[in-house]
Amino acid sequence: MFDEEVSSEVIEEESVVEEEADYLGEEEIDIGSISISEIELFLSRAEIWNGLLQNRITINEALNSFLSSKSLQE
Repeated sequence: MFDEEVSSEVIEEESVVEEEADYLGEEEIDIGSISISEIELFLSRAEIWNGLLQNRITINEALNSFLSSKSLQE
């Protein structure tokens, strides 16, 4: 009886994982549609946030960096 319950739980968990994988597969992003400049912009903004979180830069420095990265994007 116990083995049957455990087996059914494992099967249910496996089906949930498969459903999640199917869902995630549908949401894939076409990397070819992302430009290098967009990736560079994302990475530079990630560095700014990281600096803020680690208290290496001030909020004013971060705002200035965001504004300059936005002007580069345009």
